This record gives sequence, structure tokens and C-alpha cells, in this order.
Amino acid sequence: VDVPFFYGRDDEDPYEWCRLYEAAFAANGWPDNRKIALAAGFLKEAAQDWYEEDRGNINQWHVDNNANNFDTRFINYFATAARRNQWTRELQNIKQ
Repeated sequence: VDVPFFYGRDDEDPYEWCRLYEAAFAANGWPDNRKIALAAGFLKEAAQDWYEEDRGNINQWHVDNNANNFDTRFINYFATAARRNQWTRELQNIKQ
């Protein structure tokens, strides 16, 4: 299963990318100890810059209530309040 690259652009959804990555990770049978390193290989441009700057703060993919999760830090960085507001407006427009 292929994983799309994530560039960190405004038109990309970090929640969706994490979901797609996790599905591909499981389907491809990749080893758990490589989850973050493999994810980093799918980050480009601004997303790769974020990872290089923040990698020292990342200890695992996800453990509940832990500030050092890759997915939590990734989503918090790329799903800014402005983007979340935009997604909410788009969703409301679809529902109308």
C-alpha cells in the first residue's frame, strides 16, 4: 500500500495523512521499531523541515497522554487554528 508524501501545505490534512500512513504501515507489515523513521521518509519540504527541527522531542509514534508522540506533535503543528477553522467552514458549507 502506498503512502502519499506530506509537504506541509495549507491544502493538506495532517489527520488524514496520519490515518493513511497508519493504514499503509499495518497493511505493509512494516516493523514497529521503524514507524517514525519510515514516516519521516514521506515528509517533504516544510514537513521535512519540521521533523528535522522537532525530532529530538519525539520518542514514539503514539502513547496516550504523552507530549512526545510523533502523531500528536505533527497534527498540532500542521493543523493550526486557522486551518481547523477553514475545515469547519468547508464542512458547514457542504452540509448546507
